[in-house]
Amino acid sequence: MTSKQYAYQPDYAVPPGWLIEEILEERGWKQADLAKRCDSTPKHISEIVQGKAPISPATAIQFERILGISASLLSTMETKYQLASAKAADREKLKKQKDWVTGFKIDLLVKQGYIDPACDVEGKADALLHFFGFGSIEAWENKYNSLPIHFRTPQNNITNIKDLAIWLRIGEREALKTSLTPFDPSRFKQTLQNLRGLTVLPYDEFIPRIREQCAATGVFMAVTPPIGKNSLYGAVHWINSKMPIIQLTMRYKSNDQFWFTFFHEAAHILFHSKKAIFIDSLDSDQSSIEEEANAFAADILIPKRKWNEFTSSGDFSKDSISFFANEIKIAPGIVVGRLQHEGMIPYNRFNNMKVKIQR
Repeated sequence: MTSKQYAYQPDYAVPPGWLIEEILEERGWKQADLAKRCDSTPKHISEIVQGKAPISPATAIQFERILGISASLLSTMETKYQLASAKAADREKLKKQKDWVTGFKIDLLVKQGYIDPACDVEGKADALLHFFGFGSIEAWENKYNSLPIHFRTPQNNITNIKDLAIWLRIGEREALKTSLTPFDPSRFKQTLQNLRGLTVLPYDEFIPRIREQCAATGVFMAVTPPIGKNSLYGAVHWINSKMPIIQLTMRYKSNDQFWFTFFHEAAHILFHSKKAIFIDSLDSDQSSIEEEANAFAADILIPKRKWNEFTSSGDFSKDSISFFANEIKIAPGIVVGRLQHEGMIPYNRFNNMKVKIQR
């Protein structure tokens, strides 16, 4: 009998045993005949034909010699079939994950193009895993149910860990699209002194300049709207030991809040653990870590010696504040915010000197 070369390429996944059975029937052979020719057992051949046993590369080579089917084709069919079977099993598993999918802001992720609005439960679960970059729900839960979070805000204000996870991941995804140099702490610290001078600029001008100058030191700054009701102002987290992210929500009413939060986050990068995630808002419980970050932010905005000289005069008039702010080259609203915070003037005084943050 003349051997023929088969080039069958199905557009769907079938076990290669299906093709082998077709050829055996064409030749009038039984599975036992094939078993004898490749020194196997009828049982093993039967399992291959039924798709219960995979075709190994060595067996594929034998089948090529005996049946004239390309070993490469058999191996490709086997791989496609195993992958299709694994995907089917995975879909069945994801169908049972309605409880996990529930609680995510699906509408938000649909709007941003991460999830197809027409997909079913398993489709949503699959899209969420792609969005977060995880292979399984178990792996996702292992990370996000035990995040190494250090809260500046009271933890009970973090109402939904899934909202927080989405927000953090959006920052990560933005950062991963960029190409930054490795983090340089000395250069970053020097850059912060330069950024201080941007406080007098409007939002549309200072945001791109902050991002550009931070990026030059290996720090990515993301500005992402808050998710849900979590009372977040900002956060610091690291993608790896060489790529920190300052992530801000812009949930601010004025420029003094923005700048204080920005420099507070910068302190976490410079002085605190790369393994922790620092979650911040302005209403907060304090710890030594947070006090250190607060002191750094306050001092970089208004140097301690200058602040002491100004406050010792006791003159907190509008003209005095404006003169002092101009002298130290900083936005007047920042001086007002600090005076209010330290109880030197009421919270309702001179708020018109602050600049509202409008995105």
